[in-house]
Amino acid sequence: MKPGPERLVLDAYPKQMPVETRFADLDVLHHVNNVAMAALFQEARVRSYHQIRARVPEWTGGLVVVSLSIAYLREAVYPAAMTGGFAILETGRTSFKVGQALFQDGTCVSTADVVQVYRGDDGSPAALPEQLRQALNELALRTS
Repeated sequence: MKPGPERLVLDAYPKQMPVETRFADLDVLHHVNNVAMAALFQEARVRSYHQIRARVPEWTGGLVVVSLSIAYLREAVYPAAMTGGFAILETGRTSFKVGQALFQDGTCVSTADVVQVYRGDDGSPAALPEQLRQALNELALRTS
């Protein structure tokens, strides 16, 4: 499904970071392949979580991906630089939805929606700690 226009603008994402492509990411057409794009999204998402975790001492549980949807909008090329955007789209009691995008030369090449469930120390779904909920809400997608 094609993302809404607000998802195609880098400034809508409160967290942005460089994302490096590798020669090994190329397919036979010399484009960054779909599996590599999923790995780039994962790398940007995990980096974001490490930064959030450093601010939220009560975050002791883990996260599990329960849903991942990627829209491939344009061909991504190597070795052009990429910028990853990260935002929170929704928060629930035990889960939240992340919106991500990858940009090359200012153009969105792909978006991803990821639903993550927070797991407590015993491995079962648990309520998001309040400090984590607040930190996530600070990263809400910016809409005009």
